[in-house]
Amino acid sequence: MTTFSSRAFFTGLVLWTLLISQEMPGQTNRKQVGVISQELMDILMELPAYIDPTLPAPRLVIEPPFTLGTDNTVYWYGDSVRTWLGDRGMRLLFFEIEASYDDTLLWAPIPANADSAFFTDMPMGIRIYYRLRYFARDSLDQYLMSYWSEETWSIQDNNPPILYSVDILNLQESGDIAWVVGQTIHMRVQASDPRGQVMEIVIQENSATVDDTLYHPVEPPSDTVNTVIPYTFRSPAHVPIMLSVWVVDVSGQDIGKYTQTLFWWPDEEAREQMVCFPNPFNPEADEVVTIRVDDPGVQEAKIFDPFGNLVQVLQKTADSNIFFEWDGRNGRGDRVSTGGYICVAVGNTRRYCKIAVIR
Repeated sequence: MTTFSSRAFFTGLVLWTLLISQEMPGQTNRKQVGVISQELMDILMELPAYIDPTLPAPRLVIEPPFTLGTDNTVYWYGDSVRTWLGDRGMRLLFFEIEASYDDTLLWAPIPANADSAFFTDMPMGIRIYYRLRYFARDSLDQYLMSYWSEETWSIQDNNPPILYSVDILNLQESGDIAWVVGQTIHMRVQASDPRGQVMEIVIQENSATVDDTLYHPVEPPSDTVNTVIPYTFRSPAHVPIMLSVWVVDVSGQDIGKYTQTLFWWPDEEAREQMVCFPNPFNPEADEVVTIRVDDPGVQEAKIFDPFGNLVQVLQKTADSNIFFEWDGRNGRGDRVSTGGYICVAVGNTRRYCKIAVIR
């Protein structure tokens, strides 16, 4: 790969510069960039003052619409040019690459064995057009020139996208507890990239059993996103899940994550009046069992051991009408032993669930 900077300026090759500058009369700021080897210098100085293009045009690799930062590498299919010339007894001398924007045109001769060129310090936020041609010599030592390749363009982008909001539809919250009914959720994501385009929405799920990432493409990429995405949890029901969402633009930049810790209930359990989860649970791993009682009239829940002895009396969690939490301790603050326990809640009717403690 050949590297050169838009701030470098080569002052030699006067005749050559005059020759090719006639092709782009609208370019008032034309710069030859980069360092040229002595071998390539000798070739350039031997070229005649004018060469008719007769050879087929080369092909540039199509540029992405947006490129990260102020630097850009432009690629082309050099092997196809070398093979085509070699089959006809010709020798590739060098490529010539151009980058143009506004009233500026950058050009550089590139060695015959190269397939790319690296531009630095390119301007931001505007289209930069690239094109390529090559020079060769035939078996009679005549100089030949190709037609220009089709142009390709890209915009330098150094501004990450903006994630405005992620709303999980039908998310239910009570205190520090958040949940949804059903394994599939729908999320409304709003984002934008004023100087680029959002390419994909990334959804990451982390739990005790799952570490998975889903890439949801934005088709076509857009500077504004307001969409609803379905997502099906891989984690089992009742397991705390950390869900993270972020967006990535075409140049590969991303933005800070939205995160939400939640769990999901099966549809049939959501209709039950009392549910305990996770079940079993391990207090020594700092796990807490959450007890849902679908009766706002219930003010306390009691934990009993298998022999009917009262272990703990639970009060509702802050700002909740339906949730209790038990950390696996008795009334004295000691962790209970491994085994089965019963949680009983009395309101308009008597409800209970069995809880398994493992240590």
